[in-house]
Amino acid sequence: MSNLKKHHFQSVIESRRYSQHSLAKSFHQAQSIAGILAKSNDAEIQNLLRISEQMIAFVESKGSHQEKLGTEPAYHNRQHFADTILAMGFYLQDLKNLSDVQKLLLLLTMLCHDFGHVGAANKSSLDHSQEEETIRLLRNTPVNQLQSDYFELIAKLIRGTEQSYLAQNRANYINHPENLEFLMQSLVNDADISPSFIDSLCPQLSKLILIELGNGQPSAQEIDVLMTKFKHDYDLSTSIARSYYY
Repeated sequence: MSNLKKHHFQSVIESRRYSQHSLAKSFHQAQSIAGILAKSNDAEIQNLLRISEQMIAFVESKGSHQEKLGTEPAYHNRQHFADTILAMGFYLQDLKNLSDVQKLLLLLTMLCHDFGHVGAANKSSLDHSQEEETIRLLRNTPVNQLQSDYFELIAKLIRGTEQSYLAQNRANYINHPENLEFLMQSLVNDADISPSFIDSLCPQLSKLILIELGNGQPSAQEIDVLMTKFKHDYDLSTSIARSYYY
């Protein structure tokens, strides 16, 4: 991939973050980048688009309400959702072995993957994982209108973002890159963390994570330590995602 294409990708994500484009704008932009036609005559795609629009409005309303109450997490919020949606849109644009339905389900997964996040400092208040809590909450959202196998796919992909599963997911994909389920899971995991691989965004995002963890005013040194730890502990799995950074 050319340096020009890498620069374009990173500048679009960076611009989205600094401009704080809405979920709707980011989803529609990602949909366009991925080559999913909004005016498709396919009834299944139109139904997915309808549910997506309803879910965008639902998540936006929920987040806006939390923001007014001062309870929206500093990092796991609508801005994070939008970053990951847009990253996923780029990853999907060159994938010929995924259908438009599968691509829409991946975009919808990124919209939903941290829905209802309680904040990193509060996760111990749950008697189950954050991922299971998100799936539980999604059963009372427009996503529940999806046919059961689509909902279960999204639920499985969300479960796969749990920290304890990341190493196995990475190994599954590396050992069987032809497996579409393994590919989809790794794309979700890569999109989830990819904005932090953009050098211009990493300090800001690291600061937001520390704030969410309860450090109201993290120092430059604390931010640098977290960035170093992130780069040591995490990496992108798919060649598609890696091509936009390395």
